Amino acid sequence: MAWLRTFAAPLTVALAGLLGVASGARHVHQHRVNMQAEVEAGVVPRPISRALQRAQRDAESKLVDYQAAEETAKAKKANAEGAAAEKMSLMENMKAKATEQQAQVEMSRKAMVAAEEAASKHDEHNAGLENALSKFNGLSQDVEGLQENVTMLEEALALTLARMQKHLDAVKDELDAKMKEKTAAEQDLMDKKQVVLSANSMKASTAQAASDAEQAAQKAQQELRTLQGNFDRAVSKATKSEAESKEAADAARGAKKDHEDGQKTVELIKQLRRAVDEFYSAVDGVVYSEHSGSFEEDPLLKPVLKQYNIMAASFMNLQSVAPDKYEEVKPAIQEIERNYEGAIAEKCDPNGKLMNEDFEPLPEFDAQCGSGLFAKVGMTKLIIPETPASPAGA
Repeated sequence: MAWLRTFAAPLTVALAGLLGVASGARHVHQHRVNMQAEVEAGVVPRPISRALQRAQRDAESKLVDYQAAEETAKAKKANAEGAAAEKMSLMENMKAKATEQQAQVEMSRKAMVAAEEAASKHDEHNAGLENALSKFNGLSQDVEGLQENVTMLEEALALTLARMQKHLDAVKDELDAKMKEKTAAEQDLMDKKQVVLSANSMKASTAQAASDAEQAAQKAQQELRTLQGNFDRAVSKATKSEAESKEAADAARGAKKDHEDGQKTVELIKQLRRAVDEFYSAVDGVVYSEHSGSFEEDPLLKPVLKQYNIMAASFMNLQSVAPDKYEEVKPAIQEIERNYEGAIAEKCDPNGKLMNEDFEPLPEFDAQCGSGLFAKVGMTKLIIPETPASPAGA
């Protein structure tokens, strides 16, 4: 940029001659101070460039993390879907086996009724048998009803595991208790049936049918219990897989957000770099302006102040989105302010009246050539967050 290059020696000598020996010497010294600051800032300040490099590197790293998390989430989702399918298949098998077991129980009950009719001639034993049979039938119906409840609850459990688990456990406990009662009643029934059979009042074919039906019912019950165990394990596996799938999906979403935040940070630093570049260019324009009137009336002054506010807004945007990256670029703020101050002084305070003996700005410099310029053109100066104090104390 033109205002950051070294001034030619003839221009310095001519300017010194116009201002006189005493003021000329002072002005030449002022220009040397300005030129030293300008040479140090030939391009956009180093902290901004370095912050952009780090932000781009971080964004690439977060992209890799996001891609890995996305693959993990897909794998976990596939595992969860497989476990859910296995669970549903086992549930269907268990429903079929429960239906079969209920049919076997019904056949056993009919066979026992037939046995009861065959043994009805033995009145002395019939009363006890009828009571035991009635009790067994009642408990069998209770068991069937509870088994139907268990089946219905297990189907609901597949859809809302957490909500139905407690209820299902209670019904299972009740089923276990009833099964124990049924077993005891069944044993009592078998004892009384044996009495009837021992009296040779039951036909051999009826007794065999009852025995076969009872064995088939017991076998179906055992198979149902085995399926129940398999189903419980499948439910546990599916629940775990669903949790892992959700956790992996959450991790993938988090990695995606980190990546998007990193990309946004890169764009904000690029915007800041462009804003600084365009601000420098605008300052170039006003410094080399050929406007013959007062500095405040130069039409190129207001664009400089507008670009300053755009640059300040870029700093503020970066601070709000990525405070850590803002801390990296913050050292550039003082360099930008000093370069701007030195360049604008050539037009606003050409004779150095607002400078002290060390050619540093006096407090009144800000009102005349700093923040005061914004008010003079009807603008409000945006304050860059945590801007380091300048030598002028502005």
